[in-house]
Amino acid sequence: MRILAIDVRAALVPQPTGKGQWLRGFLFEFLSRSVPVTLLADAPVPQEWLHAHVEVRTFSHGPFWHLRSA
Repeated sequence: MRILAIDVRAALVPQPTGKGQWLRGFLFEFLSRSVPVTLLADAPVPQEWLHAHVEVRTFSHGPFWHLRSA
């Protein structure tokens, strides 16, 4: 059971800002420790983020993204 869900949209942009860069580092730490995690996104995630302990849920972008992902 995955109890940790992370909104990774800020880390998926081509030039991530501070939040996106921090999120990438945080996520890589989880991936290296094999922590079960669910990634919430509005675009495909990089192939290197896909592991057996990672679940990806993609929702269409828009004003109701947070409601759909809840």
